[in-house]
Amino acid sequence: MKPGSPTSRNARRPREASGAAGTAEARSRDRPDAGARPRYWIREVALALLVAALGWTHPLRPVPVPAARAEEPANVRVAPVTDGPAGVPAISMTPAAVEGKGGTTHKLWVPTGVESEGRPNVWVHVPARFDPARSEVRLVVIFRGHSNCIDSYVSPTGLPCVNGREARTGYDVARQVERSGTRSIVILPELAFDVKSSDAGPLATGGFRAFLRDVLRELAPVVGDHAIGDVQGITIVASSGGYEAALPILQSTRLPIDELVLFDSLYVDNATFSRFVVGHEEAFLPGARAPRRLVLLYCKAQRSQSEVFGRRVEVAILGRSPAAGREAVRFEPRPGVPEMDDLRASVAIHNVALEHDEVVARYLWQVLHVAEEAREARDATP
Repeated sequence: MKPGSPTSRNARRPREASGAAGTAEARSRDRPDAGARPRYWIREVALALLVAALGWTHPLRPVPVPAARAEEPANVRVAPVTDGPAGVPAISMTPAAVEGKGGTTHKLWVPTGVESEGRPNVWVHVPARFDPARSEVRLVVIFRGHSNCIDSYVSPTGLPCVNGREARTGYDVARQVERSGTRSIVILPELAFDVKSSDAGPLATGGFRAFLRDVLRELAPVVGDHAIGDVQGITIVASSGGYEAALPILQSTRLPIDELVLFDSLYVDNATFSRFVVGHEEAFLPGARAPRRLVLLYCKAQRSQSEVFGRRVEVAILGRSPAAGREAVRFEPRPGVPEMDDLRASVAIHNVALEHDEVVARYLWQVLHVAEEAREARDATP
């Protein structure tokens, strides 16, 4: 058949044919006639044999994917953040934008973390201001709430932890860390995965020290060799149901936990939280040699127990030193939206007129910022 004839292939598939009718008509005209079928069949068989011999995969045929094995996954280290919009670290299924220059995000698996079925079980951000030349390190450990996972929690707006389920909450953690100016390494352990629990597994049964040791070991190529003895201070952040993980760690560990942050997380007025202050009142007063900080930001649902806790803490510190205690404690039970200055007290307890999920999104970076400011001011004091 001549290419220019009316029944050539181009003529049989006119460009103007469109829509379902045009497509069906074009397809029906495209089918080989009865006389051409044997030759068409032979061509297909020959092509299939060639594909099989060369090991190719047909572009429309699904490629088999090996099942994930429940063993140590390769630890993922994300490239440093760079200037401009291109500097976005792939911290999860959807990258999170990070302000400024520097800072690296790492998704790791450590054997002392929560069983994760082959997934990474800890997320770490080493901020731009971290100084590897210093012999000491400081850590911030964030325990997330229920029905979430580290991939979603650190993402800008939240992701489904499991394909097909609804997106969970996300707080753009890397960006907030960089915005805060902190020099602390920020660690987010995986907890019970996407269920109504914040069970920390082995971390809550005496394994927290070993977990941090393994994380520091994995980070050695980035932050240098550091042992647990190099950790000069730890901030524990409990977000919502994360109190379930924080409580047993506060009860059992002998590590230098000197800052406790509860983001609408006082579901239970537990004596362990009170003991962080009661018996250590002098550590919250101005000029303390081994200072501590406590931040509690609560919404209306946790108002009752949070106010009882706030009064108890306030009475304990004012009882130690009325004048210095008034400077150290800022307890505001009336609903409002605290400014950064309201968070600078050693004890900052505020009734926040925001929705539950807005607290971390608004205040994580601010809490880290004022804590870093206070440490730098102490370091600068002769």
